This record gives sequence, structure tokens and C-alpha cells, in this order.
Amino acid sequence: MFLEGLTEATDLKLLGCPKVYLFSRDLKCCPPFSKLKTSVLNAWFVAPDLSALTWFLQHAPLLEKLTLVLSKVPNKLGEADGS
Repeated sequence: MFLEGLTEATDLKLLGCPKVYLFSRDLKCCPPFSKLKTSVLNAWFVAPDLSALTWFLQHAPLLEKLTLVLSKVPNKLGEADGS
């Protein structure tokens, strides 16, 4: 269990990918982050159904600071370079 080993962390930076099954599976059976005070999460935790973000917030009772790293992916080839 990948996340289970991190449950004692006080600071945590999780940058997952929606195609990584490991995080989805681990979220369902990971114990609470009982000491976590600050965390950085990327856009994967803000997926359309918000289930991962909701789970994370419910399992981090002492969380004081949450940073969400959101990025925009260009939907057209020309948007990346401004042309």
C-alpha cells in the first residue's frame, strides 16, 4: 500500500495522474493522515466527481493548509505557443 506508509507525515506533496490505478486503489483502504498539517495536491484530486479530494479532506482531520496545483492543458496545438 503506497499511501499507508505516508500516514504519519506532517507535510505531504501528492502529484498523481488519473491513469495511475495505484492511487485510486490505495485511497479506498488507507488509514487517516492523523498528523498532516500541510499538503500540496495536483489537478487529479480535483477530478470532475471530486471523490479523491473529498476522501482526502475527510481523512486529514488536522489539515491547516491545502495547496491545489491546477494546470491548463492546451486543447489545440497552437495554444501551447500562443500562435
